[in-house]
Amino acid sequence: KYTYSNRTMLDMLGYAEQEFNDLDIYDIFYSREKKDNLGFQYFKALMEGNNAPTQFEAKLKRKDKERVDAVLTISKIEFAGKNGFTIIVKDISKNKEIEEELGESKEKYKALTNNLNIGVFRTTLGRNGTFIEANPAAVSILGFGKPEELFKANITEVFNDLDARQIFIKNLLSEGFVKNRPLEIKKKDGSVIITSVSAVLINDETGAARYCDGIVEDITEQKNIEKQRENLITELQASSHFMNQPIKHFLRKNIVCEMKTPIKEAASLMSKEKYSAVLITSEKSNYIGIVTDHDLRERVVAKNLDINSPVFQIMSSPIISIDEHALMFEASLLMHEKATRHLAVKDNKGNIISMISNEELLQAQRHSSSLLISEIQAAGSAEEVMESNKRLSGLIKALIDSGAKQENITRIITSISDVITDKLIKFALKELGDPPVKFAFVALGSVGRGEQTLKTDQDNAIIFEDVSPTLEKEVQTYFVKLGIKVCGWLNLAGYTFCIGEVMAQNPKWCQPLKAWKEYFTQWIVTADPEDLRDSNIFFDFKCIYGDKRLTEKLKDHLNESLEGKAAFFQILASNVLLQKPPIGLFGKIVVESVDGQPETFNIKHAIRPIVDFARIYSLKNQLDETNTLGRLHQLLTINVLNKTSHDEIIQSYNYLMQLRFKHQVMAINNNQPPDNNINPKKITHLEQTMLKKTFSQISDFQSRLKFDFTGTA
Repeated sequence: KYTYSNRTMLDMLGYAEQEFNDLDIYDIFYSREKKDNLGFQYFKALMEGNNAPTQFEAKLKRKDKERVDAVLTISKIEFAGKNGFTIIVKDISKNKEIEEELGESKEKYKALTNNLNIGVFRTTLGRNGTFIEANPAAVSILGFGKPEELFKANITEVFNDLDARQIFIKNLLSEGFVKNRPLEIKKKDGSVIITSVSAVLINDETGAARYCDGIVEDITEQKNIEKQRENLITELQASSHFMNQPIKHFLRKNIVCEMKTPIKEAASLMSKEKYSAVLITSEKSNYIGIVTDHDLRERVVAKNLDINSPVFQIMSSPIISIDEHALMFEASLLMHEKATRHLAVKDNKGNIISMISNEELLQAQRHSSSLLISEIQAAGSAEEVMESNKRLSGLIKALIDSGAKQENITRIITSISDVITDKLIKFALKELGDPPVKFAFVALGSVGRGEQTLKTDQDNAIIFEDVSPTLEKEVQTYFVKLGIKVCGWLNLAGYTFCIGEVMAQNPKWCQPLKAWKEYFTQWIVTADPEDLRDSNIFFDFKCIYGDKRLTEKLKDHLNESLEGKAAFFQILASNVLLQKPPIGLFGKIVVESVDGQPETFNIKHAIRPIVDFARIYSLKNQLDETNTLGRLHQLLTINVLNKTSHDEIIQSYNYLMQLRFKHQVMAINNNQPPDNNINPKKITHLEQTMLKKTFSQISDFQSRLKFDFTGTA
């Protein structure tokens, strides 16, 4: 029986998760009844304990009966005392199609191959074989500038390992073909790359081999990525079960002492119980604080405090706690958010029953965002920060493959982005010297909402304290320099410059608090629809670094300015209504040419109506939350949304974000920059159906917004 399958596998065969798990293990093979079916025979041998290769090629059957050509790689595993197998499946249907096309005609051959990123070639045979056809990709992969240069080269010159060449030729002559053979190729400049080569012999009318057609793909980077990813997955497999378990399964006996207990006795208790913290209770047995190893070092040893002093003098308070039903990874996130190493654990009644420490989470966190964040925080230069951030896409891919929820993924991306920005600001301040006045470095737009993906540009600003007119120019000059440094580093770290220049390095968005208040007043009182479209991102601001009181004062001003401004909300709603979901009258997804990519739709634009829906109702009800899911939850709490509407819009938002992440990760896997442009033809039929339903729901949400803010149905 199948016990688990990731989303990629389900999409490949067109099943829902439970449908797939209900299948018999042989049901996915195209012809299970035929005794000559290699896949059926392979699994039969495997189940009976006979020797079987770790990898084989099979024809799989989708739910809709369509065939999928695939390579299956099998590994034995043992988990919880039970034996089983992990199966990695690679769809090679497209490769099959290409191979079949190659033999039809020279014209079709050229038309097909010249537009492929994969190298396609034709060679003569024998010891002195040469290339006689090659598409541009093949010429480039083999390191030649022009096809004519390649055609003069002997085939033996491109093989780095002559033994591998002999085996390749032997297999080709005996079988008539070779499939996906990893080979080291020596380029013209002498450098060596790893390639995947498939080749087939082409015979003449007498049956004698005339030449060889083949496909070559540079997989050097892919192999490096796969190696890194395999290492990451190995670590994640060891930790994922642990990190997704409720805390209550891992609790130990509560360690407690009264507030008047001497420090010496509290330390002895910690040593006896071999634990790094002890909870402190009042005389009435109420929990009032916690003492940790860190407290003993910093507040007792370092300050030479009398060890007979009462322990409450060195405790930390208030106690940060988490529910016993929370998962281990949630405890890890909370520790990071609260900058603490210990959490008290409460039961259903709110009573503290135990503690959990970062030491108990450390092994499971080894390849989580916590490690990456720790590395960034410990970085000694901006270059080290940028280098650490290169691992982000690999981490996010592993999380997506393991089925992580999109809200957790965006939270991780945002946490890492925030830490990077914080660290870079500190480096900049060290270079520029102390700031002349207090300031706040502010994130706007998706960063301000905590909804970053793998394709997010910069939107930020600086708010500094009000100063006298004579000093304002000098103070602004300092902060613009700060913005230039930080924004420049962020760009190098992968957070590209904002096309509209909404960044702290732009003097327009590096202003004193009074100027920011004037901006918001103008947008609310006198702005036209176009101005509001451009200024939407400013209503999603949060402080990344500096004095949060400045952003709090601006938020108070915003709420005061919105009182009774029905015209503002009407314009805002009208702008949202202009953003139509990309779906036509007859339920067909509307596509266009975007950034040179034909027949695509921008999924970021498709998500925007939901983001704007949540924003307008939150501003109307003066909610402090900026995150879209957080805003929708608060709107449910205050009964602006009912449970059904809330669940539907949450489901729509999560699905679109999950699809957006999947698309971006696939681009990275193909060594392409991530974007937001999706071709509906390249997603599964099930995904298309879900997409159409989601777009229809967005239209329903917009109808409600139209009624509430414009008074029309």
